[in-house]
Amino acid sequence: MIIDTEKIKEILLDRSVTGYALWKATGVSQQAISRLRSGKKRFEDLSVETVEKVQRWLNKED
Repeated sequence: MIIDTEKIKEILLDRSVTGYALWKATGVSQQAISRLRSGKKRFEDLSVETVEKVQRWLNKED
């Protein structure tokens, strides 16, 4: 699997997509998304598992 970190960062920080919608689509917790969006967590500190979940969802969307 090829990981597109820029696309993942873009979708996770896009406030037009709710944390709830991202959670339902990817399995990434709303808390993790909220902490990232509020600046309490850096994108670079996300786990590989989290990044893979979002990438799998993005691959399905294409």
